[in-house]
Amino acid sequence: MEQCRPDGGSIGVNYGRIANNLPSAVKVVQLLKSNGLNRVKVYDTDPAVLHALSGTDIKVTVDLPNQQLFAAARSLSFAVAWVNRNVAAYHPHTQIEAIAVGNEVFADPGNTTKFLVPAMKNIHQALIRFNLHNQIKVSSPIALAALGNSYPSSAGSFRPELIEPVFEPMLRFLRETGSYLMVNVYPFFAYESNADVISLDYALFRQNAGVVDPGNGLRYFNLFDAQIDAVFAALSALKYNDVEIVVTETGWPSKGDNNEVGASVENAAAYNGNLVRKILTGGGTPLRPKADLTVYLFALFNENQKFGPTSERNFGLFYPDERKVYDIPFTTEGLKDYHDRPSTSPSPSTAAPATPVNPVTAPSTGNGGVSKSSAANTWCVANPDAQKEKLQVALDFACGEGGADCRPIQPGATCYDPNTLVAHASFAFNSYYQKKARAGGSCYFGGSAYVVTQEPTKEFLHIAAKNGKHDVVKYILKTPQLGNWDDGPQSVGTDNISVTERHKDTVESLSVISTLIITASVAACLAVPGEADDNLHKAMFHLFIFCITVSMFISTGATIILIWGRLGVIQLLNLVMVVALPLLGTAVVTLFLAFMAGIYTVISKLTWLATTFLIITCIFTCKISRYISHYRFIFLASLAEKERQLPLPFVAEPKE
Repeated sequence: MEQCRPDGGSIGVNYGRIANNLPSAVKVVQLLKSNGLNRVKVYDTDPAVLHALSGTDIKVTVDLPNQQLFAAARSLSFAVAWVNRNVAAYHPHTQIEAIAVGNEVFADPGNTTKFLVPAMKNIHQALIRFNLHNQIKVSSPIALAALGNSYPSSAGSFRPELIEPVFEPMLRFLRETGSYLMVNVYPFFAYESNADVISLDYALFRQNAGVVDPGNGLRYFNLFDAQIDAVFAALSALKYNDVEIVVTETGWPSKGDNNEVGASVENAAAYNGNLVRKILTGGGTPLRPKADLTVYLFALFNENQKFGPTSERNFGLFYPDERKVYDIPFTTEGLKDYHDRPSTSPSPSTAAPATPVNPVTAPSTGNGGVSKSSAANTWCVANPDAQKEKLQVALDFACGEGGADCRPIQPGATCYDPNTLVAHASFAFNSYYQKKARAGGSCYFGGSAYVVTQEPTKEFLHIAAKNGKHDVVKYILKTPQLGNWDDGPQSVGTDNISVTERHKDTVESLSVISTLIITASVAACLAVPGEADDNLHKAMFHLFIFCITVSMFISTGATIILIWGRLGVIQLLNLVMVVALPLLGTAVVTLFLAFMAGIYTVISKLTWLATTFLIITCIFTCKISRYISHYRFIFLASLAEKERQLPLPFVAEPKE
């Protein structure tokens, strides 16, 4: 039985499993059914979970992880195999109603954004192969960080750099397939970072004076509506008013660290309980009063193995032993006896926000929930590989029009040292970022800055300013924030460090090439031409020995470096490729010269043949050297450009 009324929306729950003490999937399904929860979103396609949901009325949204976006985008056959194995094998007994392709991809430092829409299209084509495209929708959850502007709500707009390459084709796809936009919103983070200007009552759906949007004159009585309408406004700006929204994540922690303002059982109960009442009784939002929303609460359980602040492990509605963390209803029937219990203690603020406050979104971790650091524990630093002119312009803006407090970096002031452009820009950017309440888009500066989750030290700034990212690697190796390509969702830093599969494949291919060069070099050494004949050409013989030795040692060195790259230290990948490619290019050329010298040595008595061979070989060598050099440097230039766009050290952002 569907748990929504004709004039109301629907409530679901996110079932995350980063814990070692959760009940079995069978017990979880019974828990969902006993509480009237008829929708669930999972962050993988675990067979035990999907089998347990079989034969129930619970509708399921499954997830294609960010790590598999590249494969799904590149290969339709991969998408078909994935759908066959993880969707078609269970449907219709397990009522899979949607596939979330990735999670908060725009906030994912793995730079998978360009693969998103192609992956969505291939997954949809795979559904068509199994005739499931009419029953199962394809979409992708976005965070509010995808908005360039979110205050006031009427001015909501997507980040300009994402509109043409991503949002236009994605929204067109959603319209054509009859799907909807998945959105993750967390008013808790906006309140936590701006408790001095945002009323707790405004954040918890309690009675308050409200806020009038100066752009459209509408009055907002809660932060959730304001955030959702900012997304609706962004859709309208691109003329996609017909695309609906499903809130795939929202929640409030029941416990937090001392600096996590507002995290408490009472506030979590108020937020989620009042949200359920709002959704199930209908009414939409001020901008879309008829928009009955489907909302997935985050999360079903407290998950004890999640990293980060205390709140990370306390978003659950239930304890692992299936007891409720607090008592709220999930059905319209349960609402009859529900009453919010307002706090008797005064809130930090008595009015809704009177000043522009961009809703803060939590950094994504790829699998749902919030990141290792909340927005309150992030900093903005300068990109050491940005052009100096670009960095200076951004610094001037931050200290001038941007209103950053740059007095501490003036000559003789406390933060003047290290006296470098990168260090001063980092200070100014972070001042601006904190002033803007860590709002999405406030740490960008045209690509000259990025967000980090560890407070930058003077050591970091010294290294970054002096040598750029390659030497920053040495500093990063001292931190615990690294991970491997093959880490699962429970590994430290998993979602912080994913790198495109294309680069991974390149490293593996180069490893094979370097091994083949070594093999050829060793084989040539074992069959040294003319060693028993003193009458053969000595100069060419010496050239052969020299070139084959150089080729063998260079390719051996390249192989060792590539093995280093394959160990999974993601931040070193670009450095490995930058070093290995020139070495392999040199090894190929010297190997070719060695074979040329060897053949010439053998046929040197036939003067006309040896001369002809030498001329042809020289021409060919020049050609092949030219192309090896040309394409290698084009690739390196491309790699360097991509590296500038990738935040390398301590990158914050994806979820569960």
